[in-house]
Amino acid sequence: MTEADWVRVIPALQERIKQSGKIRWYFKMQDFRQDSTKTTWEDAGLHQFQDAFERIAVVGSKELHGWMRDRMPPLFTAEIGFFESIFQEEAHKWIRS
Repeated sequence: MTEADWVRVIPALQERIKQSGKIRWYFKMQDFRQDSTKTTWEDAGLHQFQDAFERIAVVGSKELHGWMRDRMPPLFTAEIGFFESIFQEEAHKWIRS
């Protein structure tokens, strides 16, 4: 994700947290390339929300999962589920359960 992506995502997260207190996030990333990810989670300011997430479903390629497994756990206390793209329905069920 680029800085421009985070500029849209962060306010939406802030509003949702303000309304609900805790949130569950279904995160799908297509065409993931490590070199295209310009802004890291910490740079984007997601650490400010670390206690607001209950669950995060990450949907994407195995490469994405490996990359995110190294970066997400230190930033979030949430339960994090990783799903390949072909298991989107399972990810939706999991995030709602």
